[in-house]
Amino acid sequence: SLRAFGVRPPSAVAVAHRLLDAGALGAVMTGTGSAVFGIFADLAAAERAADGMKAYYRETFAARPVSLLR
Repeated sequence: SLRAFGVRPPSAVAVAHRLLDAGALGAVMTGTGSAVFGIFADLAAAERAADGMKAYYRETFAARPVSLLR
């Protein structure tokens, strides 16, 4: 655990609020709590938000949805 080294991970709620402030249509934590993600109107909005989030969180990524329908 990071806490053993005196490192406090960011609160999932704080990350979700930052995503919403960055324009996410919604933001939630994964079931295991290992990640928080936001849904954006388009990839450009997600990339702008990711660029801004990197100032606070090193592990920040923008991704496209994967369609399972062919």
